[in-house]
Amino acid sequence: GRTLLTLVYGRSYSSHEALLLILAAAAGISTIATFMGFAATSTQSFRAQVPVIVAMTITTLVGAWVLVPRLGLNGAGIALLVSAIVQLAGLTFVTWKAINARRELL
Repeated sequence: GRTLLTLVYGRSYSSHEALLLILAAAAGISTIATFMGFAATSTQSFRAQVPVIVAMTITTLVGAWVLVPRLGLNGAGIALLVSAIVQLAGLTFVTWKAINARRELL
């Protein structure tokens, strides 16, 4: 973490190795959530995705409002991480529900 940040970005970034880990986790979960979004779209669950996006947006806003003043950049990263988790959980639920509804029709 620290060595890589120093080599790539310089010494001023080397003290933010925890933020790098938080953002890497958020990016990984967000990537998986993107695939779940594609799955939800492929089931034509367009309206069901709107509450997920609203919940994700509210989570980001509230998380940033509460955590940034207390934790600074790490707080912003945690807000993004929690938002990505909400997105993944919501889209997984939407996709699961749509798949199960189609199974019942068969």
